Amino acid sequence: MIDRRLAVVGGALVALLTLSMGACGGSTTPTATPTVTLAPAPGPTPAPATPASLSCPLGKGTANSTCGAGANQLQGDVDAAIDRVVAAHPEYFVLNEEQGQGSSQYRVRDVNGFIQGVLVVLQGQGMCAFRIPESNSIQLKRSNDLSEEYEMVSGRGYIHRGTTACLKTCTPANFPLDVGDSVARIFVGIFRFRCVDGVVPPATYANLVPSACDAVITATPKDKDGKDVPWWLHSLNPEFWVRNGENTVIVMGEVPGEPFNKWLYPKGVGDFSVCAAVDGRQTCMNAKVIP
Repeated sequence: MIDRRLAVVGGALVALLTLSMGACGGSTTPTATPTVTLAPAPGPTPAPATPASLSCPLGKGTANSTCGAGANQLQGDVDAAIDRVVAAHPEYFVLNEEQGQGSSQYRVRDVNGFIQGVLVVLQGQGMCAFRIPESNSIQLKRSNDLSEEYEMVSGRGYIHRGTTACLKTCTPANFPLDVGDSVARIFVGIFRFRCVDGVVPPATYANLVPSACDAVITATPKDKDGKDVPWWLHSLNPEFWVRNGENTVIVMGEVPGEPFNKWLYPKGVGDFSVCAAVDGRQTCMNAKVIP
């Protein structure tokens, strides 16, 4: 969580769901729609510049949905959209290479163009459909009753079709979300130590800092299930402060390039408390500097 989040701290915010894996089964046949012109995409799906509440004609999802295995309602729509992109842009694929003969799961030459083309088709049918950042998966919904997540390109680089492509079904729909919607609490704790030679630090969860060690604390936004909130669903400017023991027990300092981490430098033995807040949620860590 920490390394990934820090690597993309300058990235755009995208209002999307948190992830949990599940298999889906079944399908429905999509209603025929007028032809939609497909436009090639030079890169990944751009992040919406507006809040999630304005980015989808069906409105926001909810962070309180239940996700997992469920009845697949949208597979037919996804497979039909794939067929249209293959027909309109054969240059996105290697059509003489399939993942299984006759499967129409062609090797993908242009991943970004392929996924964007599928999104254009689905959105043209009035559905909400977005690409999940840092992935080859999309989320889509036809109503707010449910939403689903599909992997579009397999790990081996082929089109992923069928029931195994469905990774998650959520009821009610759990996307799009505004930044901060998914943050239920903040974890604040010791992440690592830097000690003088010969000093063995305690376990990080003990909340003890030897006077011969500096410590890094971290603040991690968590969702209602205790999972890390993806970076695009929380703000990137956490607040830290020392509630007690500042300058007498510890001094807090910056970790260059790591806004969710802070250095703690012991100044004396005793109790101290450090707090952090993200998107209106805050937590304090009570700890102690020991000899």
